[in-house]
Amino acid sequence: MSVRESERSGVTEQDIDVSSSIKRGNPDDESLPLIQCVCGHRYKLWEVTLSIYPDTPTEMPCCGRRLYFSQVVTVHEVPK
Repeated sequence: MSVRESERSGVTEQDIDVSSSIKRGNPDDESLPLIQCVCGHRYKLWEVTLSIYPDTPTEMPCCGRRLYFSQVVTVHEVPK
């Protein structure tokens, strides 16, 4: 991720990518349902949601971690 993309998305060098340590549902605009937290605690679908805003992360009730999510969109062309 370039510095310019990083500044736009709000992701900083101090933020830790914990994507491989969680389980999630499918995002809905600015919300992402969290199914399993980094600490291993499990939630029902849509019981806990993460926001896209790093300045207001979701504080996890199970462990106090502060989480938010970001997305990267990739567009692909199918050759003829």
